[in-house]
Amino acid sequence: MKNIMKELKKVKKEVNMMSAFLKEAPDEKLIKGYHDAMRDYKETNNENCKHAAQAIKLELDDRGIEIDDEKLTE
Repeated sequence: MKNIMKELKKVKKEVNMMSAFLKEAPDEKLIKGYHDAMRDYKETNNENCKHAAQAIKLELDDRGIEIDDEKLTE
């Protein structure tokens, strides 16, 4: 049980660091990062790419930025 708690603390720290990084990123980089991550996910089916896109999308939603997913098929 101690190991699980230790891992959860580690994961929480990583998520907080990633969230802080995304909050500082310019809008254009977030949009590009989202599109790149979703394109990579569609090409590779790598769930990590999908999770990265979802994390970026949360920040974009917080900023009130809507994403045009039509660009993902280009």
